[in-house]
Amino acid sequence: MSLEDLAFKFKRYTATVELRSVNGSILVSEYGGRILGISVKGSPNLLWINPNLETVLESRGFNVGGLRVWVSPERNFFYKDPEAFGGWFCPSELDPGYFKILNATESSATLESKFKLKDLLNNETLKVSIVRDVLLEDLDDGGLAVHVRESLTASGFNKSRLSLWALAQVYPGRGNVGTVAVPVKRKAEPIHYFGPIPNDRLKIAEGYVAFLIDGAYICKLGIKPEDLRMRGWASIGYFTETPWSDGEALTLTMETCCAPRSQTECLDVAKADPKGAKAAVQSYNSGPNAEWLKFGEIELQFPASTLTNGLQFSTASYTVKAYLGSIGKTLEKFREVLKSPNIQPLR
Repeated sequence: MSLEDLAFKFKRYTATVELRSVNGSILVSEYGGRILGISVKGSPNLLWINPNLETVLESRGFNVGGLRVWVSPERNFFYKDPEAFGGWFCPSELDPGYFKILNATESSATLESKFKLKDLLNNETLKVSIVRDVLLEDLDDGGLAVHVRESLTASGFNKSRLSLWALAQVYPGRGNVGTVAVPVKRKAEPIHYFGPIPNDRLKIAEGYVAFLIDGAYICKLGIKPEDLRMRGWASIGYFTETPWSDGEALTLTMETCCAPRSQTECLDVAKADPKGAKAAVQSYNSGPNAEWLKFGEIELQFPASTLTNGLQFSTASYTVKAYLGSIGKTLEKFREVLKSPNIQPLR
């Protein structure tokens, strides 16, 4: 879907703004505070968008697609029965929320949402503000960079702690297959967040961990901060051949210098082992519940917010890089950005 078609579909429901540069453009919406689309040189959208979009918008649902900001830990805010991880839901106050575009230029936009959010595990309701600053930049090698800064403030709590959480939705490409890669140290031990990830969906290689995206089996990968190559630095990327053109591929990467540095800075516990290790980087593969709901996610968890004078503060910055081109050249760019020259796509 082109960004123009996407903007038209959202027109009835929310305000959008398109940021443009020489190398491409992105579409930002008030609905969910989303970066809905990324286009390189006029390409179709490189981010996954729900094919059943208008039904989701009519019901003010959350799962429209794109790049969004959430808060964690998921157990506290997204489960009606958090002790048992039962009754998952997305709080509408958070997403789609109440975002407003405060200002926009040709290459930048700022959005803000203010809302109340219930911590169901600690039985507290917090007053939360999230500000998203988005900046579009051309890369000299023909790619596109989207710089994002998330800023959170919270009050009205006693036990509750929050952290920022960035999630980009991607779709399986040609043949319904795509590959997530996370650069890691030697002997990394990935976290199986929802339960054991089958061996044919996970590869622990020299210098990176690879994870299969095909929308056919629900599972989630986590990478501990202790397994990242540099403390506080994290990156995750997605590579797939495009379904709209033979011999073409795309890659999307997320990089940050604001990653958790240790377990003490991580808040999001694993459903399979709540007392076990927590992750700084995550990736999700959806299940076969509907043909039109096949997607994956690349995610960054950020450190627990700082406590000051009865308030919680958190600011995190990251960059999304997008490339589109021949399979060989795009794979080389994927390896270059992730600094992992031996990455091999999963099949």
